[in-house]
Amino acid sequence: MQHFVNRATIERLAAEAYSGAHARYYFIVFIAVISAAVVGPALATIWLGIVLLVEESRRMLRARLVTLPPDEAHAAQLGLDIASASIFAAAPAMAWYSRVDLGPAVAIVLLAMLAWNAASTGKRGRLDTALACAPYAILTLLFLLEGAAVGAGAATFACLLAVGYVFGAALQNARNAAHQRA
Repeated sequence: MQHFVNRATIERLAAEAYSGAHARYYFIVFIAVISAAVVGPALATIWLGIVLLVEESRRMLRARLVTLPPDEAHAAQLGLDIASASIFAAAPAMAWYSRVDLGPAVAIVLLAMLAWNAASTGKRGRLDTALACAPYAILTLLFLLEGAAVGAGAATFACLLAVGYVFGAALQNARNAAHQRA
């Protein structure tokens, strides 16, 4: 009997969306669509355009890093990663300040997605990945302070603690996978 959904097609699509050559762009569009739900399509489209500009600049600059000495190339790569994380961090910040009822919840979910993505796709070790996620840490602190200011400090802390757990677990899983491949 023919299955309604072709399993091989679903596996191929999942592989393309989550680990294919264009997976990062699918992720960016996914973040933009989620952001559009709380900040509106205009602001989400502007964010998407800026992210794509930063990503293309990052790709072009990364190609030039091979001419630098290893220490300088490492520092420059870390700077590019921080710049990329900074623009990504704008999405949960926009959701948090959107003044929509579920804006803070969507912001925390976006922050968890970004932290998981950074941890699971980081290729230069846990320390570099954690340093590259500094914009997410600053945003987390800002969310915590704002939550405490409106009397929701404990609930905000619990949500952000869950984000930290997701980040740590993804870092550990990525490390274990890298060691198994080696």
